[in-house]
Amino acid sequence: MSDVSIIGIDETSLRKGQNYITVVHDLKAKRLLFACEGRDHQAVVDFAADLKVHGGDPAQIEHVCQDVSAAYVKGVALALPNAQISYDRFHVIAMANEAMDGVRRQERSTQPQAVKEALGDNDRKLLKSSTWGMRRNPGDWSARQTNAMHWLQRSTLKSARAWRLKMALRAVYANAAAGNDREQASKELKDSRGRHFDRMYRPMRFAGVI
Repeated sequence: MSDVSIIGIDETSLRKGQNYITVVHDLKAKRLLFACEGRDHQAVVDFAADLKVHGGDPAQIEHVCQDVSAAYVKGVALALPNAQISYDRFHVIAMANEAMDGVRRQERSTQPQAVKEALGDNDRKLLKSSTWGMRRNPGDWSARQTNAMHWLQRSTLKSARAWRLKMALRAVYANAAAGNDREQASKELKDSRGRHFDRMYRPMRFAGVI
């Protein structure tokens, strides 16, 4: 393991219930390096000890890709002193989805009439279709969801902007994967948080978003 420098740390369920294990992969060689019970910071400390036993050096770990676990962050700080941390795409997008859903629920609770008017229909099925349309990939939309998203994207609802923010984040990840350019990815991410963001992504067509 002397050449290990970039790793991924994640948790997975050992069986049904609350039995979790931590797994560590070598992201360059695409191989499993370590697994142990639990998902606290000690799992990372134990990995570092095991790495030493097998000829590796924790100080040579340059980058850790992990979920958003504070316990893993603590473990990396304790046992992998030179490692930078990035959060994996799956968990970041999941957080964006949760935030988007929060905006949608609050808006429908506090401004139900405005939502109905913006969607152009008082049909509850249309509201339900927009909910699922916001959560699903555009390529997987049903005809009813496509219609609902057509109305949503032409509205000034906060939930419409929340959806565009989520889709823009997905676009940043897609472009980063395609271009493999760290500086460009950093620029796009900063732009997505800037004041020009909404204007930039408003023209996205509902049937052709990444």
